Amino acid sequence: MFIDAFWVIIVLISSSILSSVVFSLKMPDRLRTVLMAFFFVGVFIHEISHAIAAFLVGLKVNHFEVKWRSARTGNISPHGSVGTDVRRSFLQQLVVSIAPLLVSTWLFFLFLDLALKAQFADVINLLAGFACVSVLFSASPSYQDFVLIGRYFKKDVMYSLYQIGLISASLTIVLVLSWAYSPSFFNILYYILVGVFYYILKYSIKGVSALLQSKRSNWKQWQDLSILNRKTHKAIKARQLGVKEAHW
Repeated sequence: MFIDAFWVIIVLISSSILSSVVFSLKMPDRLRTVLMAFFFVGVFIHEISHAIAAFLVGLKVNHFEVKWRSARTGNISPHGSVGTDVRRSFLQQLVVSIAPLLVSTWLFFLFLDLALKAQFADVINLLAGFACVSVLFSASPSYQDFVLIGRYFKKDVMYSLYQIGLISASLTIVLVLSWAYSPSFFNILYYILVGVFYYILKYSIKGVSALLQSKRSNWKQWQDLSILNRKTHKAIKARQLGVKEAHW
């Protein structure tokens, strides 16, 4: 997973540089149109990754669109947006925001492998090479994605830190369990196991917390009962009451 993280960072940096260079270049309108059409595939993958990630973490997708032109300027500028529930946690927002980066990184190396395979026809190698550049162009999360991560972290700092602790513990468990195992690049099993252990830890902590709170509550009730401080299980002698029969 450390190797995976290294390549994700490399793709993030490369994507940021590539998109900045492309948008800063002055070029003929016809060439710009061709390039934007070429990169449009990557933009669609970026937005669909947001939508799929939102669905997987339990958020309702209310809005999905990919546009060819800027509504403000009318210029060709492929972009899109995904609208989800406003109520969400820091971890949900983090997963949704970085999903395009993870998906695009995986697709980049998949297409790169296809592009370099000699047994395929040249046209397949060429298309795979174009796909590599297209997904790389839009792999990086947008500025708004990073802003939302920070916003939902600040919304409930203590719970956000709690989630970070849980995901860190889950990653550690998976790394320890897979220490002697060398899977193929970006093995999906890693990420499934991290999610599984995250929920195991989360609900284990919830269960223990509920149990402790329940015991504490019962103990308080017992202490409030003065009956516990009296010897009620011993019969009172009849002569103490002035009656012929013992009174319990």
